[in-house]
Amino acid sequence: MTKYGSMRVMIFAPNIRREARVMLFQSTLAGLSILILAFALNVSVNAVLVASLGATAFTVFTIPNAISARQRAVIGGHGIGIFAGFTATLIIQQLPGLELLGYAAAIGLSSIFMDITETEHPPAAGTALGIALTGFSLEAAVTVIGGAIGLSFSHRILRRWLKDIIR
Repeated sequence: MTKYGSMRVMIFAPNIRREARVMLFQSTLAGLSILILAFALNVSVNAVLVASLGATAFTVFTIPNAISARQRAVIGGHGIGIFAGFTATLIIQQLPGLELLGYAAAIGLSSIFMDITETEHPPAAGTALGIALTGFSLEAAVTVIGGAIGLSFSHRILRRWLKDIIR
């Protein structure tokens, strides 16, 4: 901690000394999982969608016991994100000049459908927005679902060695 006026500003997590190995291990797994997916799925398809998978890797490996890290949430959430992004793309095509309405619809639709189906996974809202921004393609949908399945599979296999880093 450093002193800033009368406030103390914390730069590092208070548990860094006892959790440093866990943090390094799980962060390395997150990075390696994205590297493996990048090679396996040729994820150069769409940088915006790859970013949402990166956020999923963070979720799965940093808070592995969270509801949003469950297989149902990861795969279902991204599936809903694809659907919401596709629907938003249709809105954008029908309302030229009102693209912002389509982008808002992508987030709103993904949120409500994830809530209704109990598949809440925040990075999947990024998938919806990414598809709305760049347009729907089957290749992008397959990449996202393949990535979600791959990350869920990694999570399931490695879960016994993972622990929540964020408290």
